[in-house]
Amino acid sequence: MSRPRPRDLVLRPRWLLPVCRPPLERGWIRIRRGRIVEVGTATQSPPSTATTIELDEAVVIPGLVNAHTHLEFSDRATPLEASGGLPGWIGRVIDLRRTWDVDTAGERARAAAVRAGLTESAAHGVTLVGEISTGVPEGGYPCDGPRLRVFREALGLAATTAAASFRAATRDLEDLRCRGMSA
Repeated sequence: MSRPRPRDLVLRPRWLLPVCRPPLERGWIRIRRGRIVEVGTATQSPPSTATTIELDEAVVIPGLVNAHTHLEFSDRATPLEASGGLPGWIGRVIDLRRTWDVDTAGERARAAAVRAGLTESAAHGVTLVGEISTGVPEGGYPCDGPRLRVFREALGLAATTAAASFRAATRDLEDLRCRGMSA
């Protein structure tokens, strides 16, 4: 016995802003299994077999991409000061990380900050996050929310710390693989 085929979903906003053409007033998009499979104009009819949702005065845009995040800092009340350019900012990042507790409570706090950053990203239309990570958060990365591309950062590449940084990065990649994430 075959399973019933999932129905397509059609969204009909007031404005549709596709990537590859001008804005469409009263256009529509057809979605199958979470992916856009067709874009139509006001003069075209969507398939009658699809579930249609009228979005009245809404504007639908493609999902946003935040290609460079440091989600571990998502719980800060204010962003790190940017004066002094990139070298100054990196110095403040390193100084802040040195003050962090390395105990279980500190790891849980950083994991909560990562989850909060992903939740905030999703709430603002971000569908893909490029995370610059210095380690896998406790419990790993959540499976819901924006898609993730994790870039493992290794600071402290002086001769005395390079081997330890490399071992930590290798261990984190293996941890991600064990959790079912591709690395």
